[in-house]
Amino acid sequence: MSSSVFIYGASGYIGLGVALGMRRAGYRVYGMIRNEKHSVTLIQNEIEPIVASSFEDVEQIADILASCSIIIDAVGFNEKLSPKILETALRTGNKRTNDGKISHYAPLFVFTSGIMT
Repeated sequence: MSSSVFIYGASGYIGLGVALGMRRAGYRVYGMIRNEKHSVTLIQNEIEPIVASSFEDVEQIADILASCSIIIDAVGFNEKLSPKILETALRTGNKRTNDGKISHYAPLFVFTSGIMT
C-alpha cells in the first residue's frame, strides 16, 4: 500500500487538520490549494502544495493521484465540483488497477461536506 495521500482543499479548516494528522502519521501528503499564499503553511508542515486555478484541473495532478492510496475531498459539497472530484478518483482507481501497476486495490476515497448535522 502506498503511503501517499492527496487532499483537495488542504488549506481549509478540515483539509488542513486532516493533512497535518496524516503527515504526523507518516504519510506523504499532497495538498491541492487554489491560492499560492497558503503554500507557506503547507511547506512548513512538510505537506507538498499543488497550486491550481481550479480544483477541476485534473491533468496536472493525474500522475500524483495515481500514486496515492488515499484521496480526500475536503472542499465541501458543491453541486458542480463534487461529482467531478469523485469521477476523477474513480478514474484514477480504474487506471491503477487496469494498468496492473497496483492491481490489488484502488485508492480509498473520503468525502467531507464540512457540515455538522
